Amino acid sequence: MPCPMCRKEFTIPAAGLSGMQKNFYVEKLLCLRKLSASQEACQCQTPGDLRGRVTSDVEKVTNVLTITEEVLQRLETENNDVIKHLAGIELQTG
Repeated sequence: MPCPMCRKEFTIPAAGLSGMQKNFYVEKLLCLRKLSASQEACQCQTPGDLRGRVTSDVEKVTNVLTITEEVLQRLETENNDVIKHLAGIELQTG
């Protein structure tokens, strides 16, 4: 069956879904959500705590930018794959 993301053909492993390759994009989003939830529960009371929270927020923004860049790269790759596929169909029919 084809992968819903990259359309590459694959077979389901004997181990079932637990044997499938991890989706690192989704893993990063879950990690970011977990970090965000833990930071919201934190009450900053000292300048040191505030400095740590600002540093953490900068890291979050950096993570979001990294994830966004990866998504854009994946979309560009998928777009190029679609264009190549359509060009191949045109060559076959033309």
